[in-house]
Amino acid sequence: MSHCSPPINHIDQQLRTNMPAQVKDFICLALRAIAAAEAGPDPFELANAPIIDLWQPMVTQRGSPTLIGYASGHPRSGADTVRTSWLIAINREAGWARTISRFYRLGQPIGSFGEAVEHEKLTPEAFKADAYSYEYPGYTPVSDPAELDRILAEHTARFFSSR
Repeated sequence: MSHCSPPINHIDQQLRTNMPAQVKDFICLALRAIAAAEAGPDPFELANAPIIDLWQPMVTQRGSPTLIGYASGHPRSGADTVRTSWLIAINREAGWARTISRFYRLGQPIGSFGEAVEHEKLTPEAFKADAYSYEYPGYTPVSDPAELDRILAEHTARFFSSR
């Protein structure tokens, strides 16, 4: 891809430089993901998105936000514990998250696991033990929604200011 399709005005002009094709492709992917998050998923897209359950927002040492959780219906991993690509946006009220590669339907966050088991909404046997003990070296959990929103905004701004 030599430039974004459809063109994205001033960004498209910058992409016509001698920037490596892989960098151009990644920037276009990020721009499309941000535009998709701003618009929100259409009902069909969301209905067909993988579900991420027992999810926990995390941030890498480099400040990149991600979700870790148990995904089902994922096109690459099927049903397994996943660490998503770059988390672009999350809308808890509408029940979705957007990463650089796709939308996810949000199931229960990890903090609700004990409550869900108590109310028999799900059983511990339904999940691998590591699906609710997220300890990834180099990753820090983010439990405050306002803090996550700040991290998402700062990461996106930092990404584009470095390009």
